[in-house]
Amino acid sequence: MSILIGHATFAATAPSLNDPWLQATKAVQAGKFSEAMDPLDGLSKRAWGTPAGEKATALLIECQMQTKAFKKAHALAKRFLESKPASLYRDRVETVEAMLRIQEGQVFQGMQDLARIYAYSRNSFIKAKAKESMLQVVVASVLTSDELGSLLELGLSDSELNAYMLFQRGREFQSEGRYKAARSCYSKVQNDNPKTTIADAAGKGLSALEGRGNGIPTLLVLAPLSGDLADFGGRMIQGVVLAHEEFVKANGKKVLLQIIDDQADPVRAIHKVRDIVAADEIVGIIGPMMSSGATVVAAWLAKSYPQIPMLTPTATDEGISSLGPNIFQLNVPNSFLARSIAEYAMRCLKASEFAILSPTSEYGRIMSKEFTDAVEAKGGKVLAIQQYQEGNTDFRTEFSRLRAGKLSLDNRRRNIIKGSESLDAFSPRDRKSYMDDSLISFDAVFIASSDAADAAAMASHAAFNKLGGVLLGSSGWYDRALLSDGKRLVEGAYFSAPFADVAGEEPYQRFAKAFAARWDNRQPDKERVSGLSYDAARVFFNAWLKSNGQNVPQAIVQQKTVNGVYGTYTFDSMGANNSVHVLTVQKNRFVLSDSCPAK
Repeated sequence: MSILIGHATFAATAPSLNDPWLQATKAVQAGKFSEAMDPLDGLSKRAWGTPAGEKATALLIECQMQTKAFKKAHALAKRFLESKPASLYRDRVETVEAMLRIQEGQVFQGMQDLARIYAYSRNSFIKAKAKESMLQVVVASVLTSDELGSLLELGLSDSELNAYMLFQRGREFQSEGRYKAARSCYSKVQNDNPKTTIADAAGKGLSALEGRGNGIPTLLVLAPLSGDLADFGGRMIQGVVLAHEEFVKANGKKVLLQIIDDQADPVRAIHKVRDIVAADEIVGIIGPMMSSGATVVAAWLAKSYPQIPMLTPTATDEGISSLGPNIFQLNVPNSFLARSIAEYAMRCLKASEFAILSPTSEYGRIMSKEFTDAVEAKGGKVLAIQQYQEGNTDFRTEFSRLRAGKLSLDNRRRNIIKGSESLDAFSPRDRKSYMDDSLISFDAVFIASSDAADAAAMASHAAFNKLGGVLLGSSGWYDRALLSDGKRLVEGAYFSAPFADVAGEEPYQRFAKAFAARWDNRQPDKERVSGLSYDAARVFFNAWLKSNGQNVPQAIVQQKTVNGVYGTYTFDSMGANNSVHVLTVQKNRFVLSDSCPAK
C-alpha cells in the first residue's frame, strides 16, 4: 500500500538550511523518511498546540508508517485524533489510522474508515489516496462477499470504486458456489460501466458461469446486529449458526447462511430482502425478529415468492403467519396466551366474572382486549378494567375504583334477593364500612403484566387493598422474580405460557451443552431467543432435507408436532405455533397445570 505523503501540501515555508521543517521535507522528497523523523518529532513536541505543530505531527505519523514503525504511528495518531478534533490535517491522520488498521488485520474496519474519509474529505489528494488504498484492498481479495456488500451499501459517489467492489463481490460469490448471485453482480457491472476494462472482466466472469445453474442454496437470516436490540440479535444468530453447523456435519449437504443486519427496521428489512431474493438462490428466511419487520417481509414474500418459507422465531403479533402458507411463527402470539388463560379460568376454575388490571402499554391493551373477547365469547363477563402506570408505588385510587364498582354490583344483587324496592339502596355508613374493612372479590383478576416483578407487585397491592379473586396472568409472569417478590401472595395463581420449565429435560440439556461448547461456555439466554432461533433453523433444515428442496413450506406443515428445545411446536392451519401451557404456583414453585385442577 503506497504512502500517503503529498509533498505539495507540505511545501517548505522558510529558506533557512537549519530550519527543521526544511530539513524534514527535503529528506521526505529524497525518500529518506527515517532522516525526517527526528526534526519532525522535535517540531511536534515543541509546537504541539500550533498549526505548525499539527502539520509536523501529521507528516511524522506518515513517516512512521512508511518506516514500518506501526506502533508509534498508531499511538501518535490516536493522541492526535483525540486532542485535535478540528485540525486541518485530521483527514490525513485518519487516513493513516485506517491504513494501520488494515495493516494490523482489521481490514473491514479500515475499509469502512477509508470510505467515510472519502465521503467527507474536501481534500482532493486525500480522497484520491483513500480511493487508491481501497482499490488495493479490494483487488487483494481479502474481503468477504458480505463485507463487500456492506461497503457497497454506503453508496460512495465513485463509479469506478463501486464497480470494482461489485465485481470482486461477484468473484467471491462465484468461489462460494453462489452462481446466481455472482451473475447478478457481473451483469450489473457490465450494465453500469459499458466499454470499460472492468466490464470486460465481468463479461468473462459471466462466460465462466454458463451452464452452472443457480449454485448452492442459501438460507437468509435477518436480525438486528446493531442498535438497541443488537444483543438479542446476536443471540438469534448464535442459535441459527449452531443449527446450521449441526445440519452440515450430520448430512454433508451444503446450505449457505447469509446474515443481514436489519437493525430492527421494517423498511430496511424489506429493502434488503427484495434485493437479495432477486439476486441470490434464497431457499428460506429465518426472521425478522421483531413483529413489525416480520409482518412487512411476510406480506411481500407470501405474494412474490410463495415457494420460499419464512420462519420468525420470536415475533408475537397474531396474524403474521396467516399472511401466506409459506409463513410460520414459532413463538406463540400474545393474543393466544390471553385467550388461553381466559378459557382455562372459565372451564377449569369455573370463573365467570372477572376484573382486569392492565398496564398503560400496547402489550396491556392487546392482552386486555383478547382476554375480554375470549371471556365474552364463552358467556362470561369482564365487570371492570382498570389501567395502571407501571413503576408507581401508590395504587389506592385504582383499587378503590375496582372495589367500588364490584361493591355496587354486589349490593344490587343483595337488594334483589331481599326484594328491596330500590335496587341501589345502600346507606353511606354501610358503604363506608364495606370499603374500609371488607374483602371485595371477583371470581378472578387478570393482571396483564409483561414483567414478573410487576405482576408480583400488583399481587401485593391487590392483597393490601383488599381485592380478592384468583389471580391470572400470562407469559410475562414466568420468571423467578414472581416467586421471590410475590411470595405467598401469588400462591394459587394461574398463568399461560408458551413453554413449560424444561431446564432438566433432555432436549434442552443437549442444546445447552452444544450451545456452551460452540460459544465459549455461554448459556442460552433466559428470553429464549437463541433456543427459538435454533429450533426455527432446525425446522427449516429438516423440511428442506426431507423434501429435497422441493415445496419446503408444505414439508414444514407436514412435520405437524415438532420436538424443540423448550417443548413441542404444533403449527395450526395458519402456520402459527398454538402450543400453550398453563402453570400454577404451589408451595413457591411453578407447577404444570394443563389439565383442570382438582376442585
